[in-house]
Amino acid sequence: MHLAVVFDFLVALDLDGRTIGERKCIDRVLVKEKDLKNTLYTFTLEDGSTVELKGDEEIEYDGEIHTAANLFDALKEGYYGKF
Repeated sequence: MHLAVVFDFLVALDLDGRTIGERKCIDRVLVKEKDLKNTLYTFTLEDGSTVELKGDEEIEYDGEIHTAANLFDALKEGYYGKF
């Protein structure tokens, strides 16, 4: 089956792709948009204050726009800025 057909099928199921990394490998994980909206991520800033965002919210970090979920995972797993 062609990858575009699979992707269209998954989108029709209300799934969205998220990139995660483990070690030197990058994988795609499919999550439902509603799950991203219902998951909160807490970021601790340099001054010690915290910001809590829903997974689908966009945040600017290092001059780039990311979803909170992707940025949190990239920072947590140590692969932010390596690819």
